[in-house]
Amino acid sequence: MKIDREKILDHFYYEWWKYLIAIFAIFFIWSITSNYLYQRSIAGKKLEIYLVGPYLSDQSVDSIKSRMLKDFPELKEIVLSDIPMQGPQDVASWQKVMTYIGAQTGDIYVFDKDIFEQFASRGAFLPLDDYVKSGQLNIPGVDASKGAVMSEIDKKTHIFGLPIDSLGKLKDMGFDTKDKYISITAFSKKKATSIKMVKWIFQNLR
Repeated sequence: MKIDREKILDHFYYEWWKYLIAIFAIFFIWSITSNYLYQRSIAGKKLEIYLVGPYLSDQSVDSIKSRMLKDFPELKEIVLSDIPMQGPQDVASWQKVMTYIGAQTGDIYVFDKDIFEQFASRGAFLPLDDYVKSGQLNIPGVDASKGAVMSEIDKKTHIFGLPIDSLGKLKDMGFDTKDKYISITAFSKKKATSIKMVKWIFQNLR
């Protein structure tokens, strides 16, 4: 069979864009599929921590995260991210936080006192009373009663967070810890691990 070289060249000259689209489509599908398979492989082995407040450098975040992964070998991935916010008037950051909470994203959050109390009263956070009483989160030098908030759901006062003003190492990294509280989300599917992680944070970042 004779191959017409000129026809082939003409075909590629006029139809090159179709091949380019096909390459991009294949790459896009491969990327989506790879990400999906990766997320399935780490299901239940991923912990998400969000620090809402001053900006933290990537170097500081990576340093903390590497230590966490070393001490929690059961986790395949730890998302440790700061969400810079200059108060409730910071509309863009506030919308991001609301989106995360609304989508039930995240296991552990650090918030300013006012924002912490708003979310806590509406049931966004796990009550920590039993963990404090049992000693799991009875942290020396930390007044857990400061994290007590009246719940709008059962009309009772619960400890929903712990003050982090004693986390000197975190403060040295540029994160203002004054009047901020660390909490575990009520919708977290890794509550036991989150409890251990909160304890780890107080043991290693003070």
